[in-house]
Amino acid sequence: MPERNISLSPRKEDIRNKNSVVTPAVQFDLDQIKAHFYENLNDVRKQFDIADKLFSEGKTDEAQNIWRSQVVFVEGLMDFYLHEISKYALVKMFKGEWDKTDKYNNFMIPMSTVELGLRNPESTEWLFDRINKRFSREVYMSGEALRQQLSLIGMNYDDICKNAFPKEKGKNYIPGSDRLKMIYQRRNQIAHQSDRIHETAEKEAIDKKTVESYINTIRLFVEEIHSNAAQKEQ
Repeated sequence: MPERNISLSPRKEDIRNKNSVVTPAVQFDLDQIKAHFYENLNDVRKQFDIADKLFSEGKTDEAQNIWRSQVVFVEGLMDFYLHEISKYALVKMFKGEWDKTDKYNNFMIPMSTVELGLRNPESTEWLFDRINKRFSREVYMSGEALRQQLSLIGMNYDDICKNAFPKEKGKNYIPGSDRLKMIYQRRNQIAHQSDRIHETAEKEAIDKKTVESYINTIRLFVEEIHSNAAQKEQ
């Protein structure tokens, strides 16, 4: 009986299934990016109807869980907006339609992507695809991450916060950066600790008014970023 060959053969690399289909990344304009944000925001707001019904039926714990989920969702939709506006901005800089930033000039791109660009000088799809793959792995929710990402696309985090949340006479002023930090910390407590406080293991209470203020804070922050982007178009 012939012996069976059980020796290891070299592993084949970079072999794709010929039947697999790679969906190209779509380049959206500013109006479409803003529309995506508001579609997501409306989806989050619709959850209030469910929470209101549960609360009216005396199911307080269930209602609070809906409110908690809204905090996580609203942070996520802000993050997605930052991804979309960042991809848009970098392509605009590449085309010379927006001023280039220092961070743009130092943006790292693999040589394989550079070669692809040289072979397709009339297109920006190769660049957009690379940016999309890079940004899809990143998260922009902490204050420092927001600061760095806005700097990349030529915007100042402190100015955005200041303009989005101006001081009002007769009201206690909470800086925009502190508001965003508060939402980010609560989001992490909900997502990673089931909203339980480490010291007591008890769940922190939450109400509709708090969630509404969080959602409004995210909306104002994104609207100010979008306003800055629109001004660059002019």
